[in-house]
Amino acid sequence: MFRTMKNRERSRGLHREPRDYVGYVVHDPEGRRIGTARQVFANGRGEPEYISVRMGLLGLRSALIPVGFVRIDEQQRHFTLQ
Repeated sequence: MFRTMKNRERSRGLHREPRDYVGYVVHDPEGRRIGTARQVFANGRGEPEYISVRMGLLGLRSALIPVGFVRIDEQQRHFTLQ
């Protein structure tokens, strides 16, 4: 379930609703593409916690990445692991 993000998340750089980040490309710290954001999971307070990333050639693998480990670029629509 997606809920409105709190001010704490806005200060982390996430300024939109969690569902707005679906489809963003995810890169490793060296800039290589590792997958696509499938979903952003929020906790009970509506604060984003994890990004589900679809990985692999056919998108059959997935991983959960804590929000605290990514940097976001909303203009280019991508996340970069830190």
